[in-house]
Amino acid sequence: MSKHILIVDDEVSLAFFLRENLIVLNNQYEVDMAHSGKEALEKLIWQPFDLLITDLRMPDVDGLTLIEEVQARYPHVRTILMTAYGDTLNEAALRSSGVNHYIAKPFQMEDMLDIVHEALTGE
Repeated sequence: MSKHILIVDDEVSLAFFLRENLIVLNNQYEVDMAHSGKEALEKLIWQPFDLLITDLRMPDVDGLTLIEEVQARYPHVRTILMTAYGDTLNEAALRSSGVNHYIAKPFQMEDMLDIVHEALTGE
């Protein structure tokens, strides 16, 4: 059974790179992209997703706000927060915001795949 993943990042090239790698490395993933929090929320209305991968800092809606909104509306959706500012984040605050996992940028694709697998399967 395929899993539906939504990647949200205002950096188009990173979102595209991540999407392509997830699809190539696991043909069970159907991956869509949004380039803003607002666009992501609109896509979630029309398409069910199993996993949301979002950047922390974006111009319209930041990643934490997006995750809080998604968790309030779609509590079954698992979440991964990507950030280049990992050293300033408090893990307890992230968990209380509904973040299931987070990864610091830059990251190795193998690390992201492990986190995606864990988020989707709980293993």
